[in-house]
Amino acid sequence: MAVMGIFSAIANFFAGGESENNRLPNINENALTPDNFSPNDNNLYTSSQLVREANERGWIIDNELVQQSGEIARNAKQNAKNVKKFGKNLKVLSKAELLTAKEMSKIIALTANNDANKYGIITENQSLLDAQAAAYSAIKANYKEALKQTNQRINDSLNGLQSKRDKLKGR
Repeated sequence: MAVMGIFSAIANFFAGGESENNRLPNINENALTPDNFSPNDNNLYTSSQLVREANERGWIIDNELVQQSGEIARNAKQNAKNVKKFGKNLKVLSKAELLTAKEMSKIIALTANNDANKYGIITENQSLLDAQAAAYSAIKANYKEALKQTNQRINDSLNGLQSKRDKLKGR
């Protein structure tokens, strides 16, 4: 059971909880998605409307309908040219944005990987410095103990000399 808990914790870390995926980035509000975009077809069926109108007139086409359809056709043709140019521009822009996203993805991955490597080196260096500090502490403790023992021997020697002097004086 503990193993399942560990796997569950790992899964939650990388994928978020069951009810909410809090690690998934939000979709940019300007991105075209089914939730925020539906194609506008208002001007795509004008020809069908004109055919319906001609049909309602019993296929009697007067000069007004000819002029109206001619003006609409010229505007639609110009619009089609503009849409084509617009499409080419957006194709370039969209590809550039995609290239930017791909390149930034590489840069982010490289930087994050290098940051992790640098962190590993820094923690390794800190560990070595901690080991050095422990070694220095041990050396200092050994020195203090050796100094204490030396001082004790000197004191013992001095006490011994004093005791001998006192014995010699007492004779």
